[in-house]
Amino acid sequence: MSECQNQRNILDQDLRSLAEAKKRRNDHRINHPKESKTLRRLNAKIGEWEGTVEDSRFYLNKCINGS
Repeated sequence: MSECQNQRNILDQDLRSLAEAKKRRNDHRINHPKESKTLRRLNAKIGEWEGTVEDSRFYLNKCINGS
């Protein structure tokens, strides 16, 4: 498997994890609207995943561009 394909797989997994974290947060908002501590924790996790996705995109673009 090429390095670029490996980076693409990593990005795909990170995007799935980010989507799942957003789904958990949205479900929690509906089911437990007054529980802010968990929402803060879920929002922090989403922020981490967004950073991870940015990093993965950077490394994929770096691989594609040959830099």
